[in-house]
Amino acid sequence: MQGGGVDGRCADSSASISDDVHSRNCLATEITITKARWFVIAFLVLYLNILKLPGWPIGLFNFLIVIAALYNLGITIAVRRMESFAVKLTLLFLYCDMVAVSVGIYFTGGTQSPFLFLWYLTLFTSGVRFGYVGSLAVQAPISLFYTFLLYHDMG
Repeated sequence: MQGGGVDGRCADSSASISDDVHSRNCLATEITITKARWFVIAFLVLYLNILKLPGWPIGLFNFLIVIAALYNLGITIAVRRMESFAVKLTLLFLYCDMVAVSVGIYFTGGTQSPFLFLWYLTLFTSGVRFGYVGSLAVQAPISLFYTFLLYHDMG
């Protein structure tokens, strides 16, 4: 486990607060992020099933939302059972989020997708967890994939 900084970022290393307090703060951050995922999943269920966008395979999207809910349930259970914070596990969760959002955006219109805002949520949560410099590990792949989407949409 890495130590915690005064600003509460989970990847900072500083001896200014105890490791136990830092670990609890980072675990609380992860729990808050899993709760936010439930909000996004509920929003997508309502958005897709009430608006019933023409030409969209609603059955496929509902299946993917069920998968997302199971994924988030697994993360919620894992985080609640953790006794100490693990940066590697948080990075795994973050990259899984990034891949799920990227696939969703790709299949819902690329750069014209109404779900493009989900990338901003992924970037925001990486900034909350790791600060600006630490979140570059997530920002770089997202930038590359967005560049791919731009070229894909042009051709």
